[in-house]
Amino acid sequence: MAHDRDALDLAIDQLAIQLLLAEYADLVNCRQWPGLARLFLADAPIELVTLGRGPLELRGPEALGRFIGEVVE
Repeated sequence: MAHDRDALDLAIDQLAIQLLLAEYADLVNCRQWPGLARLFLADAPIELVTLGRGPLELRGPEALGRFIGEVVE
């Protein structure tokens, strides 16, 4: 029984991660930057490795949305 519960917990965790990634992709594709607040804590540290700019450290969903918006616009 414990093995079945572990497998179920793993499946639930994997589905939650897939849904989170899908929502993030939808928000970015639709350029809905305010929606990032549903996915990140207000003070979440975010480290990005960028091409040509080196590592970039941001804090929170607003900073992430601004950065992505500047890059894709």
